[in-house]
Amino acid sequence: MPHKRSRKANIQRLAKDLALSTAYWDREKAEAISVVNRLELLEMVSRQIRKDIPIPVHEIPDLDQGLVLADPRGEGYFQKLESNRKR
Repeated sequence: MPHKRSRKANIQRLAKDLALSTAYWDREKAEAISVVNRLELLEMVSRQIRKDIPIPVHEIPDLDQGLVLADPRGEGYFQKLESNRKR
């Protein structure tokens, strides 16, 4: 039987994937830069899951436009979150 993720983890993974897929990828600095904010990301996540399931706002990352999501130095928003979880 495969491992089943919690609902919270599924929503957070979907939000991260959507944020990175819509990001602007700067080829010179090798950075992924956010082009959506938190409300736009919440709308995109709500379109992807069932309508009858409410999405708690605290499960959506607090993004702003222009925020660096990932970079080669490991200082992007999502990279900092992952390094904090491992400690």
